[in-house]
Amino acid sequence: MIGWLIALHVLAAAFWVGATLTLIGFVAPAAVRSGIDVPAFMRTLMFGARFQIALAFAGATTILSGIVALWIVSGGFNHGFMASANGILISCGAAAGILAVITGVVTGRLQQKGAPFAFATGALLVVALICMTLGAHA
Repeated sequence: MIGWLIALHVLAAAFWVGATLTLIGFVAPAAVRSGIDVPAFMRTLMFGARFQIALAFAGATTILSGIVALWIVSGGFNHGFMASANGILISCGAAAGILAVITGVVTGRLQQKGAPFAFATGALLVVALICMTLGAHA
């Protein structure tokens, strides 16, 4: 079971991180440079194309599957595992992922009002990815 759970976690995370970084690294800058009405374009992308739902689903799937997988791997959040290098790095990655969801919601609300893009969500996802990768190999 743990193998399927980790596979689900990794696939959801890959979509979530990749889509977020593509959005903030390529789509948004191209929209700004094109001279179009960027707030209207982003509202259409996020809500008309249901991109926001896809990101929310991927984020929720990543977090929920990660929590369950950590529960199983750590033996119920056993202090010995959680205090180890693996446990600390994975916990830091989990915290960064949860904060990414929060900043994503805040950024999404700001985008509806035409505010400039916040890069906090992408940065937190990169931190989560690095911590998780290091934690899995510590």
